[in-house]
Amino acid sequence: MRRVLFLITISSCLINAAVADVINYGNLAGSKVLFNGISESSSSIPSVAADLFGAPSVDGDMLVFTPKSFEASENGGPGIQTIDSQLSVSLVAKPGYLITGILVNEFGDYTLATPFQGGQAFAAASMNAFASPPSGLVPGNASINATSSTVPGVFGANWNLNVPIVFAAASNVGFTLDNTLTAAAFSATDSAFIKKKGFKLTISTVAIPEPTSAILMLVCGVAGLPFYRKR
Repeated sequence: MRRVLFLITISSCLINAAVADVINYGNLAGSKVLFNGISESSSSIPSVAADLFGAPSVDGDMLVFTPKSFEASENGGPGIQTIDSQLSVSLVAKPGYLITGILVNEFGDYTLATPFQGGQAFAAASMNAFASPPSGLVPGNASINATSSTVPGVFGANWNLNVPIVFAAASNVGFTLDNTLTAAAFSATDSAFIKKKGFKLTISTVAIPEPTSAILMLVCGVAGLPFYRKR
């Protein structure tokens, strides 16, 4: 496990030193929310295409990505590959609504192969999300780590990460995400592979009472006071 942490530390330092490319996906409109300035910036070891998330689509108030090449792999070691991407979007509530929360969800699979006794392979996925409403920064994070057994074989599974972020109702909210996949192998016969297959942002909203409705409720309440007192 110490070897895993050592390799991850080295890769993180290299990624932070890399210059990331920026891809702009533009603006999209949901049912009650506008998704403005959707963009990602990505870096990796070794270098890969910057558009890891791919162009998004909208389903109601859900921003949906279907990544085609957001994956990390290491075939034969010792070695490691770390794929890192940052996503950002500005959320604007449509008239009559306020934004109250964001549910971040991503999923994929991984495979670890260690054909011989004593081999070791490692895969990980992590995301650090931040919502920035006027009330202040609200963080959220989640991660999975998978290490192959010391028994020879091939090990694989699906993975799923969920991060709910809740905040005071706001009309404008910024969202940023740092997303990382890591694959490591520790001998020439070991291999590791991890892939992100889907990513979703689901926006929660609440309706703002119309002024006429609010006034009507107030009038009804005042009109009912004499009856209430008489009783």
